[in-house]
Amino acid sequence: LQQPYYASTTISSFPEKSVTVNYLQEGDKLEEIDGYAIWNSRDISFAIGTCKNYEPNIKVSRNGQTVDLGNVPLYTYDSDGEKKIALDFYVDKVDKNFFSVCEQTIGQTVSTVRMVWASLVGLVTGKFGFNDMSGPVGVASAITTVASQGLETGFLDAFNNILYIMMILTINLGIFNLLPVPALDGGRLLFLLIELVRRKPIPQKYEGVIHGVGFALLMVFMLAVTFNDIVRVFTGGFG
Repeated sequence: LQQPYYASTTISSFPEKSVTVNYLQEGDKLEEIDGYAIWNSRDISFAIGTCKNYEPNIKVSRNGQTVDLGNVPLYTYDSDGEKKIALDFYVDKVDKNFFSVCEQTIGQTVSTVRMVWASLVGLVTGKFGFNDMSGPVGVASAITTVASQGLETGFLDAFNNILYIMMILTINLGIFNLLPVPALDGGRLLFLLIELVRRKPIPQKYEGVIHGVGFALLMVFMLAVTFNDIVRVFTGGFG
């Protein structure tokens, strides 16, 4: 938040030994990575961070026209025996002013909502597995990690990292609570919609049983996720 500028989606330059320099050009504006639309710099981080393909399809805006670059190899490195992807290009800066602050605030909030929704869809479709999920223990571990990383450069960076995690958690809880699942607000809304279509209320005893079963399943699910988090903490699965 205290940075004097924002990051854009337009490529400005490449470091030495860049891999993507053979495909991307200075002035290219990223439009899509692996099928995920790029609206701002936050989308770039999410698309790269969740990409399961080391050569994703990339589309850019070049000279005012959309160009499909096909499968572009990305820079990879080994981290604790795991192959990870990293950006190997720089983007233009966006100076802070009244209009850019308003645009970035709205755009990045929308991107965070998209990110949470895309994560939920990824769980349903199988893009993400059970080990990609985290409960309270995993969240606490993530907050500790980002705070430590931020403290390496300053207190404000650590504060910003924690604030960002809290924003994601708030949006995540809001979206999750609206899912049409029994015991959640979304489940109650679903029952109200059914009653509207049927033009008569659902018997309270049936609704109570359904919500009770849904709540029990949610608790079992949370226990499983929490147990998996604890195992990952002791086995070094976080980080």
